[in-house]
Amino acid sequence: MNLQVEDYQGQRLSQAQPALAKACYQIAEAAYPTGSPWSEATFLADQKMPQSRYVVARADDAIIGFVGVVQVLDQVDVTIVAVHPSHQHQGIATALFRQLFSQMPSPVSLFLEVRAHNQKAQTLYKKLGFSTIGRRHQYYRDPQEDALLMKKTL
Repeated sequence: MNLQVEDYQGQRLSQAQPALAKACYQIAEAAYPTGSPWSEATFLADQKMPQSRYVVARADDAIIGFVGVVQVLDQVDVTIVAVHPSHQHQGIATALFRQLFSQMPSPVSLFLEVRAHNQKAQTLYKKLGFSTIGRRHQYYRDPQEDALLMKKTL
């Protein structure tokens, strides 16, 4: 597999529309147990925001995973993460986050929410240096569940 990790923001993110939104939706639809938490239109709207940034993994020119964030000054909110199921457990998410971290100004705080029962994701985020700082009760729907709020400072 020929893996490439690319950073999309600003003009480059705008030029990738709408194909990137469609690819992200399709990956999220396959990766999340209850389907994508966002519609294709939501991905498109998110990617049009000037504060948005996407780090995308490609294998043989096909998008196989991504991390979406919104950055305002020194705060970065990780809004969505997905890796296609056929490429999970191969270090793709780690490569995506490492690329994201390498492009962040310092100091910066990154925040994310993760389902309370999603131990695999929590383990990944802890290995990447995130720590749990709080809990959002009944944050998720379908099924309803608490979210753990995690933070990493670079």
